[in-house]
Amino acid sequence: MVQGSASLARIFRSPLLIRAGIALFGLIRCANIEAQTNHAVDERMAWADSVYGAYTNGRITDGAVSLPVLNKALSVFLASGDTCKAARIMSWRCHSYDNIGRLDSAVIAGQQGLHWFRAGCDSLILMSLNVSLSNALLSLGEYQRVQEISESSLAAWNDAWPYSVARDGLYTNRAIAMVNLGAMDEALVAFRDVLANARKEGVFPEQSSTHW
Repeated sequence: MVQGSASLARIFRSPLLIRAGIALFGLIRCANIEAQTNHAVDERMAWADSVYGAYTNGRITDGAVSLPVLNKALSVFLASGDTCKAARIMSWRCHSYDNIGRLDSAVIAGQQGLHWFRAGCDSLILMSLNVSLSNALLSLGEYQRVQEISESSLAAWNDAWPYSVARDGLYTNRAIAMVNLGAMDEALVAFRDVLANARKEGVFPEQSSTHW
């Protein structure tokens, strides 16, 4: 019995067994760390998706408040490689910068969003970017560019797409641009288009501050 116990002791003190035990401990520890990391990533993605859902056809009233939230969500989507959602976030960042008067930053955000937009992304993301960018360009007095962006976007609009406040924004921006360009007859027609689309989409006056 004593000899058997000594043999077992020598086995457990075997360098090979000790190394195997260390390796097994390391694998278990790595697995636990990976599981914790994956859980944290899932939590961050769930939070970013909730932000995305909240801002879709929602409202931005204070860019200074919305920007930190959008910046954090943007980092999550970029880390996951989802440039489509990152592009939509840039549309809301563009609107937020415009809201607080940082027009250069607004234009840069809109252009970066257009750069990230690619085939396979929801087409409404492109429309959202175009209306946010045209908002900033209106603030900068670049009315010809606003008219061009709005008209090309409206021409590409598919009536089968889900409802989006971006369509109303494009009609409105086109009409405002025409007024400032002195095309009064065309502007009158454009404002009638705004009203007709608002009635069609069920857009109410209090939604005028809605972002895209």
